[in-house]
Amino acid sequence: MASETKVGTYTGTGAAVNIELGWTPDYVKIVNLTDGDDAWEYFAGMTAGHAIYTRSVTDNATTGNASMSRITSNGITPRNPTDFSGNKGFTAGSALSENGKTFGFVAVRNAEY
Repeated sequence: MASETKVGTYTGTGAAVNIELGWTPDYVKIVNLTDGDDAWEYFAGMTAGHAIYTRSVTDNATTGNASMSRITSNGITPRNPTDFSGNKGFTAGSALSENGKTFGFVAVRNAEY
């Protein structure tokens, strides 16, 4: 198996969004491109549905505080060959799917060890 990287976008619906890659990722980063204020990351070995959440300071530091935290639900879930009728990729949980907003992602699969 070769290493692979895929970059793409999706539009949030307010519900979980399934992203098809054809392979199961070891790393996923998702960024809210519409607002530019939120990012989430998943690394292989993390619990499904979890993510590291980073919030930037926005509007001259008046509406948000920069922070980094772990979310434990509605985050990023890698999908293996037996999940979702054999479709491989990942699910961006509802926390990463604000309705009508555009989200960018990068997903990476490492080569076999």
